[in-house]
Amino acid sequence: MTFTSELLGLKINNKLCDARSEYVGADNVESITLESEDGYFIYRRTLFLVLTTAFCRLFPDYRLKLHRSINKSTYCRVYSNVLFDSRHISRMRAEMDKIIAADMIIKEKDGKYTIDTEFMDFGGPLAAHTGVLHKYDIAEREGGFVLLYPNNRTNGLVSPYSSSEHLMKAIDEYSLWSDILNINEVCDINRIIANGKSSDMINVQEALHDKKISEIANRIKLLQPNVKAILISGPSSSGKTTFSRKLAVNLRVNGMKPVNISLDNYYHNRDKTPRHADGSYNFEDLEAIDYELFNSHLAALIRGEEIEAPVFDFQLSRRADIGHRVKLEEGGVVIIEGIHALNERLTYSIESKNKFKIYCSPLADLNISDIYPVAASDVRLVRRIVRDNLFRNSDAERTLSMWKSVQDGEIKNVFRYNETADCIFNTAIIYECSVFKPFIEPLLNAMTQNSVYYPQAQRLFDLFSQFEPMDSYFVPSTSLLREFIGGSSYHGA
Repeated sequence: MTFTSELLGLKINNKLCDARSEYVGADNVESITLESEDGYFIYRRTLFLVLTTAFCRLFPDYRLKLHRSINKSTYCRVYSNVLFDSRHISRMRAEMDKIIAADMIIKEKDGKYTIDTEFMDFGGPLAAHTGVLHKYDIAEREGGFVLLYPNNRTNGLVSPYSSSEHLMKAIDEYSLWSDILNINEVCDINRIIANGKSSDMINVQEALHDKKISEIANRIKLLQPNVKAILISGPSSSGKTTFSRKLAVNLRVNGMKPVNISLDNYYHNRDKTPRHADGSYNFEDLEAIDYELFNSHLAALIRGEEIEAPVFDFQLSRRADIGHRVKLEEGGVVIIEGIHALNERLTYSIESKNKFKIYCSPLADLNISDIYPVAASDVRLVRRIVRDNLFRNSDAERTLSMWKSVQDGEIKNVFRYNETADCIFNTAIIYECSVFKPFIEPLLNAMTQNSVYYPQAQRLFDLFSQFEPMDSYFVPSTSLLREFIGGSSYHGA
């Protein structure tokens, strides 16, 4: 038996269950292994249980909190009056190995799990026993450690630890924002909403976003006259479009004259669009864009020349016969936003000194409890489901059906470039899940158990059941959140 084929759970009539569940008479039963995303989540949650059990046995006077997940690893913070170092980690690893080798039965009660006595909610089903956890690793890090584990894309192997210092710094900044708002966990947001104090939370969060954008604009101003192209990238549903427009406003305040150029207008006509192996169009890769033409236009703009930028007609799937004229004025700068913006091939024709690279992503550091962190990828997925439903007439099932392809494109074209950015803007909004709750729950409830994506919908529904709803009426029209729920003063939507 390979690592990836170990039984982690069952999907019974498309409902995710633990491996001990009865399925006599079920129409459809599927074994869940680490080869699937559902299996990955079960594996990770089970490893969380083993970790917290070992930690509590060894260090009952310390506090462990599972924080952020980056690159399929989880940062774990230790709160104690002594330095938690490699000696502590060695003892903890030995205890975890002991629990795994004993192949202990994991007990379940009302959706909570335990090995010892205290039942805990990890946000979904766990494996039936600890012996399925063949692989994991621990890397020492200031303030605690990083837990590494295999996923459904690594064939049962644990990827090497990558510190991702840019991302960690941005998330640490988010934690400082949480401290300013006196929010440590979801229950704190729920309390603020219940007490009718939402407006203060919203206003401070939005002010923190605006302050950060102003700081980025000031930094770009100090680099003039060198910077001519501002390149903004990030994964799907990061809020890149609103960020780029808010940045443009701040640049204008600084006396600069920004011009926005959309990469979408440089798509190849459909007859030149690359395809996936199954014959479907591949819009995710750089080759879907006429980057040779884009490079020549960008270089011409920086030389002070006027260009005729293309206009892509998405109804006809080709460029319009007539484009629009663009020229940089004195003090002008081009803002380019898109998933490929940090790829050097997109802008090879201009010098590095002429570029300023920004990576955008919602890097939430929010927990339901010490052992139940909210995943940033889930926040992005919900953003996209809500946006697609409101503005693209898509239901949740359609968006979920495309999500794996979107993630594949991000792994190949986006995440690998984040450490090359000059700065990172964290687009997470601390109250957004409460605003999304009234939007997302009906969409998830509309999905029937017949859907193959039902387990994903159920997992998201269970996550959002932890949040109190907030009326979107209170969200300012200038908020980045409006990109996904409508009413933005920066968009027609």
